[in-house]
Amino acid sequence: MEQRQRLIEKYHYQDVQFLDKGWSVDQKWIGIKDQQKHLIRISDISMLQRRKWEFEQISRLYQQGWPVNRPLLFIEEEDIVIGIYMYIEAQDLETSINLLPASMQYDMGYFAGEALLAIHALPIESDSIDQYERMSNKILKQIDMYHQKELHFTNDYLVIDYIKDNLHLLSDRPLVFQHGDYHIGNMLLVEFQNAAIIDFNRCDIGDPYEEFIRAYFFSRKQSVPFVIGQLDGYFKYGIPADFHALMKLYMCHSMISALTWSTQFSTNQTETLKQYVLMVMDDYDQLKKDIPKWLENEKER
Repeated sequence: MEQRQRLIEKYHYQDVQFLDKGWSVDQKWIGIKDQQKHLIRISDISMLQRRKWEFEQISRLYQQGWPVNRPLLFIEEEDIVIGIYMYIEAQDLETSINLLPASMQYDMGYFAGEALLAIHALPIESDSIDQYERMSNKILKQIDMYHQKELHFTNDYLVIDYIKDNLHLLSDRPLVFQHGDYHIGNMLLVEFQNAAIIDFNRCDIGDPYEEFIRAYFFSRKQSVPFVIGQLDGYFKYGIPADFHALMKLYMCHSMISALTWSTQFSTNQTETLKQYVLMVMDDYDQLKKDIPKWLENEKER
């Protein structure tokens, strides 16, 4: 059955509109029922356990009082799974952040850091995960793919050498529940004062520091005060000694992985991400610095 028809006939929605946003393979719809607006995520049945886990973790966050889509109903059908949430009426923070004064951008980031800490405190089962083996294999495979696709950017050899020389930093890292795509683009501005967290569809288990990759890669371009706030909200007692070295490794990996990922889309997408890569290379002064310039400048104030 066509999904819109199914939602109207079987689940009694009065109106259903396709939501064409983001990069998820899920179908997203906005449905109206009993004068309420719902966000409806439809996934293939192969995603059953993952989407159920996601729904349960979002439910925990909502019960704790964090601003996330309120989970309403999780449905398993023969060929699909459906997650139904309350729709949040708000503006995209990505397009609104620069309308706010720098102090409020910082406050939004600080709140996002506190929310991330709560996300990382959610329960997980990680006994069977060898994070070092999983991450090092993943990174080395992406480097191979980068070479196979004959991709290139200025000084990319420095990035690849740095990765290979520092993979040992991945040993003995703690594991947490991850949002998986934590940046300004997955946040909403509610009534010009609160940030809401959305789009957990890439949630995973991994190193808590990995969650700052998108902040350094995407959010930083939109608002440095926001990212500074996020760091302060998460690390209330100061940034740990091991953070910067691991972030430099993760940012090197993200430069390679972003370009290899982009090749499944258009040439324009690859060029767009290459500009982000060049920005990160400049932030680290072609890897001569261990702390990005925008953060170093803030620390010197």
